[in-house]
Amino acid sequence: AQAAAATAADEYQTEKVEVLVDKVSQLQRLVEELENEKIDFEFEREELLEARTTIADLRRANHETERALAATSAKLKELSEARQRDVAGAEAGATAAATA
Repeated sequence: AQAAAATAADEYQTEKVEVLVDKVSQLQRLVEELENEKIDFEFEREELLEARTTIADLRRANHETERALAATSAKLKELSEARQRDVAGAEAGATAAATA
């Protein structure tokens, strides 16, 4: 009876050890998965930081372009007004010469 009880106790302990080994293996797999996710997260974080930098650069470039366009528009308006004055002056001169 004692031998049977000892064998049953050994089998129970063996099963417990097998369960613990299985749980340790599961935990190791989970740790590996988490480490891989951490690497993925760090990579995505770096990509996001690069994207933010690119967006900031594009915003600065856009702002500079808008300023350049405004300056160009102002210069074109100035040139157009000068041309209109020249045309008006030429027409006035032609009219004065024709009436003289």
